[in-house]
Amino acid sequence: MAQNGPVPVTFDRHSDRSWHRFTSYDFARCRLECEIVSAEVSEAAADFPIAFRSSGSGVSPHTILATAASPETPFVSDQGRWRATYVPSLLRCHPFSIELVGGEAGSRTNSGKLVVDETTGLVSCDQSGSPFFAKDGSIASELEALKGFFKSFLADRNATRRACALIKELGLFVELTRFRDAELPDGWMSVDFRRFNQLGPAQIAVLQSSGAMQLIYAHQVSLNHLLWMHHCQTHSPKVISTPANGRDSDLAGFLDAIASERDLSDAEAKYAYL
Repeated sequence: MAQNGPVPVTFDRHSDRSWHRFTSYDFARCRLECEIVSAEVSEAAADFPIAFRSSGSGVSPHTILATAASPETPFVSDQGRWRATYVPSLLRCHPFSIELVGGEAGSRTNSGKLVVDETTGLVSCDQSGSPFFAKDGSIASELEALKGFFKSFLADRNATRRACALIKELGLFVELTRFRDAELPDGWMSVDFRRFNQLGPAQIAVLQSSGAMQLIYAHQVSLNHLLWMHHCQTHSPKVISTPANGRDSDLAGFLDAIASERDLSDAEAKYAYL
């Protein structure tokens, strides 16, 4: 029986089960955001608005996948295709994720354990899919590669959160509820660029050496994506997903063309870490 929420991948529970790769991004349709790390910030900024969120484990950058205008993201088509050239790495790992264990939040010592969401329909109680474990009891090679990816992700996440902590220490974060006409749900933060422009050379040098400057500039440039997202989400799904005259049709056609290029063939469905 599937358990609610992600459960740790263990030999006792999963040795006689298998998992399947997703063939649709429908699981991300109602995602409002996705955490990213420094290694993917440049690519993510080309497609999505990037802003910051605070949690008990620190401040981190996230892609904004929906504005306050709609609970559904415009980045997933009616057919479940991804309507952007870049897919945040955590989404590519579905139905797997990582659960932090040990160490303090944002420290260099915390690690994680591999977990899987059994409620997605991608875990079978038989061997019809890819195995979790090899016959000798070791974890299967594909999941071993996934664990390697998550290990790298956690290391980059810790470094990214330390950079965000420095931005916070300098008093640069402010609440982000609106960008021009686009309203956002609660919880988002932006960089106060007026305050940023008043920093001295020594403070700028610290931001540069920590990697925080990359986050700040990517965030600044990416916010303009909120304008077309707001336009997209303030129209009904039918207007966006079906042919029409004028600007809406052009936008829908552009997004669907991207989705077509990302057709989920076997090769496209492979994870980034493979």
